Amino acid sequence: VLETPEQLFGIDRTDKLSQKVTETEDINSYWLKRFIYLCTKGNPNTLEWLYAPYNRLSLLIDPLFQKYILNNRKLFLNLEPLARSHFGFAHSQISKMEVYTPDRGEARKQLIDKYGYDLKFAGHAIRLLWQLETLIRENEIIFPYPKTTCEHLIAIKTGLYSKEDFLKLWDREKDRITKLVDNNPFNLSVKPNIDLINQILISFYKEK
Repeated sequence: VLETPEQLFGIDRTDKLSQKVTETEDINSYWLKRFIYLCTKGNPNTLEWLYAPYNRLSLLIDPLFQKYILNNRKLFLNLEPLARSHFGFAHSQISKMEVYTPDRGEARKQLIDKYGYDLKFAGHAIRLLWQLETLIRENEIIFPYPKTTCEHLIAIKTGLYSKEDFLKLWDREKDRITKLVDNNPFNLSVKPNIDLINQILISFYKEK
């Protein structure tokens, strides 16, 4: 969401936009500056927006957003923030796997009661590790996911992995991708070029 001139230059506050989460939908909106900031931090959610197959699925793309943000999206792919954010989010999913809270709904409670862990959180954790690997190897997020990746994620989310087998998979993949990050064999840039990103954002606002 684009800020008003008063929010950008005046004393009006740019408050965080609220997130709407139910059992059937998860709607999140960002002010543009906040969105770009999260992209520089390697945030998985905002980067997925940038790498969605927008030419095929989007109803409308602002031409200036295309020109300044989408066309420069690789500026947000930097090893340190990508690793920190993806490992961080993945670990947070793992930490929630056995703990039920009422806001998640009865269906999620039934998953934990039946399988001993929350299959949805488990699937997200592994998906984040594999997404990080793709970012390092391919310098992009590939949608839709490869067939084998989808098959593994479906197997996790449908309970075909016991809790013990899933944790073995998690430990193995975490160690493998940690080594990939440490070695950085594809020479991904380590830190974002904040000066250049600032100039691009300023140019966007000036033209908008």
